[in-house]
Amino acid sequence: MSNNKLEIPTYYPFSIEIPIRRIDLSLDVHVSFATILDIVMEAYLAFFANYKFNVLDLKESSVIFANANISYQDELFYKDIVKVEVAPDNFMEKAFDLNFRLTKENEKIPVAFVKIRVLFFNYSIKKVIPVPIEFKSNFENLSTASQSKKSNFANLPTAWQESHKLVLKLYKLTNNLPKEEADNLISRIRKSATS
Repeated sequence: MSNNKLEIPTYYPFSIEIPIRRIDLSLDVHVSFATILDIVMEAYLAFFANYKFNVLDLKESSVIFANANISYQDELFYKDIVKVEVAPDNFMEKAFDLNFRLTKENEKIPVAFVKIRVLFFNYSIKKVIPVPIEFKSNFENLSTASQSKKSNFANLPTAWQESHKLVLKLYKLTNNLPKEEADNLISRIRKSATS
């Protein structure tokens, strides 16, 4: 799946570095599809452990994956150190997304982006259950931060209106310039104002 179909977060509250072993290679060439998922699983377990949640025992429930989307960007080779950054987002009542950004060589080269839909499942009643509040509350500041980023654009119509007023004002001011300036200066000022 290409990047333009996946919404990629800009802030990742957790990261881990994982070295690539020879056993991780496919046909002794580069990391395979299965290994990318193994790397993501390792980061996923470390992410939950970092927030003091045991994914196999979350108050009589467990975490399951509904789906995964992977966008490949480069290869991983033996002895590469892959940095995996993890960001939860899109919290709903019974699900959320976990985003994994994989990079190598000090974050300079993107390797892959993985988005997984995560559900909390209670095996005793065989049903998907709401995301535990204790877990979700760890990331309230993330949703607040993303909301504030969105709200920065809330005044866009006002900014456009103000810039439009400025352009009109400049047009009027150029009408008062001396005639000897009219040929060159007026057209330049008006062109700059509109751009």
